[in-house]
Amino acid sequence: MKRLLLSLCVAMALPVLAQSQPAKPASSKKAPAASNKIKVVVMTRDELRACFKQQAANNIENAAIDKEKEAFQLERNGIVTSKDALVTQSVALSSLAKEIEAEGAKLMEAQKEFDQPVPKAEAKAAEARRVEFNDRVTAHQRKVETYNIDKNPFNTAKEALDARIQANNVRGKALQERSEKYNDTVDEWKASCSGKPYDVADEIAVKKELKAAGQ
Repeated sequence: MKRLLLSLCVAMALPVLAQSQPAKPASSKKAPAASNKIKVVVMTRDELRACFKQQAANNIENAAIDKEKEAFQLERNGIVTSKDALVTQSVALSSLAKEIEAEGAKLMEAQKEFDQPVPKAEAKAAEARRVEFNDRVTAHQRKVETYNIDKNPFNTAKEALDARIQANNVRGKALQERSEKYNDTVDEWKASCSGKPYDVADEIAVKKELKAAGQ
């Protein structure tokens, strides 16, 4: 954010006072034409008052923008931390899903053995293999249950994070627009107030007036 925090640093100029000249004897010569002098135009008291008030408003707005920027960045940092945690969890869930898929394919293939008739002489060995197979199926089902249990809160957390990201983006856009408006206001103040001469007496009077008004 471009910040232009300007102080009211303007050139001071006292009113031009006419100096009396001593009387001169009359002369028959034609007097030379008077030279043109540049008249210094000082700000009116109303203009000076408006400049001081706008400067104070700019300072307040600048502080508010800084505070909002800090809050915005703090929220964004929290989002990044939450996102990193979800990415780690997502990788673990994806790895478990692939493991479950590969294990399920092997179990489907192994099950084909038990769809075939078993010779009586091999019944005991076949039964042992069936018990071992069932144990594998049970372990597989526990993995599936674990995956489903972990997946639901992950999806909920992901939806909440997406909402936070969207809200933070909206907040960032509003902050940017607010900052641009502030910079425009400061530019306007600079054009109207910066470098403009004013009467010190007016400055003292205006500051006293504003202080009395609590501004």
